[in-house]
Amino acid sequence: RYVVAVITGLVGAGLLAAQSADENAAPPVSNQIVAHLSAMQGNVSTQRGDTGDWVAGAINAPLVTGDKVAAGAGARAEIQMDYANTLRLGDNAQANLVELDNNQITIQLGSGLADYITRGGGAAAEIDTPNVAIRPRGASVLRILVSSDGETQVIAREGSADISTPKSEERRGGK
Repeated sequence: RYVVAVITGLVGAGLLAAQSADENAAPPVSNQIVAHLSAMQGNVSTQRGDTGDWVAGAINAPLVTGDKVAAGAGARAEIQMDYANTLRLGDNAQANLVELDNNQITIQLGSGLADYITRGGGAAAEIDTPNVAIRPRGASVLRILVSSDGETQVIAREGSADISTPKSEERRGGK
């Protein structure tokens, strides 16, 4: 009995020492960013990636990887990703926030009209539609329209973007 008690005591002391060392360790660093719904007008809804339930949008509501935002008929929504990247959804637009971290922002735009504004210097961005991938280059303002038949139109109002399809790649806008 005495041997079992000593062994149990030694194992317990080892666990306490390990636990104490863990408490002193630096917390894990995450590259994930939290976007937020910074402005809205009309019928705007959000869907949490972890629940799948659609709820009415709310100003400053946090948005994370896997969440979706939809703007109904005549509605508008603005999503602030980080200090340099903003997505504005227009009439009947829906966006899926596929990846939100300090290095990469990836958005799927399934339908509708959207403007993507980047001031440059933040995370690299990619906007995917049913038939193209759009990557802004530096500070840019891009207007993206995904029609009901899945066709995509991209207009570079400022700056430029690389646009890739399964068959080709081109640059829109200046420089």
